[in-house]
Amino acid sequence: MSKYIQKIPLLFNATDLQYGELYQGLSLSFIKCWKEKWVPSRDAYLRSGIKRPEHAHWNWASKSFNVIMNQREDAVFEITVASDTQGVMLLSESTSVFCDDINNKNIHVDFLEVAPWNYFKDCKRGYFKGVGSALLLTAIQFSMECGFDGRISLESLPQSESFYARRGMIPVKNEKTPDPLKYFELTTQAARGVLKGLAK
Repeated sequence: MSKYIQKIPLLFNATDLQYGELYQGLSLSFIKCWKEKWVPSRDAYLRSGIKRPEHAHWNWASKSFNVIMNQREDAVFEITVASDTQGVMLLSESTSVFCDDINNKNIHVDFLEVAPWNYFKDCKRGYFKGVGSALLLTAIQFSMECGFDGRISLESLPQSESFYARRGMIPVKNEKTPDPLKYFELTTQAARGVLKGLAK
């Protein structure tokens, strides 16, 4: 069961302001959307010869099953527009390894993915810009709500490293990070800067 949180400003085809809706919780509508729209769209793009994204093997039906089995439904966040899921994120708790924050709890972004038409910027179908950034900001705000001062962490696919770096996350050496993924953290100080900017 998912609950509505707030409206999210997005750019349709990178120009027109439209609003999506942010929800917390795993919804059956997302699983249905993933099976009936995400998968066929992704496969069509790949057949067209577009460069294969490194997350193309992710199976959200399987991930959703694990979420339900482990009673982690509230760790799922999604952004929708007109009932279509535009992006989804799965979170967990972790511990910082960055020197200034070491051993302090943070929110770990286990998985974050936007709909295929958003990833490939499909102007013919219509795509939304800002979904991934909005989900990442949601993780920061959730970290604040949990009392973790906005700290977040994640292992980044190589294709996504620049996306996270541009949003203030820094690479940190972490022996537990699977090779070849790079581990990133948003520090306490950086999180405060992000949230201060939102308050203006």
